[in-house]
Amino acid sequence: MRAIRDPLGLGICLLSIRRCLSGISFRISHIHRERNQASNHLSNLGHTHQNLQVFSQAEGQLKGILRLDKVSLPYVRFR
Repeated sequence: MRAIRDPLGLGICLLSIRRCLSGISFRISHIHRERNQASNHLSNLGHTHQNLQVFSQAEGQLKGILRLDKVSLPYVRFR
């Protein structure tokens, strides 16, 4: 078995969260960015802005991504 590096200490944080949630039924899972394009799009926007941005509604590319997600269609990104 190969050891997994955890330079950010996320393992300790995850254990702490699990202790806090003991007795509550929950599931923690990782979703790859390809499966959550809306979140990935917002994350990429965050890299280009220094200040907090609050959206009251989705616009542009994000709006299209959310529409496709709503009807369970994949968003295909071309480079």
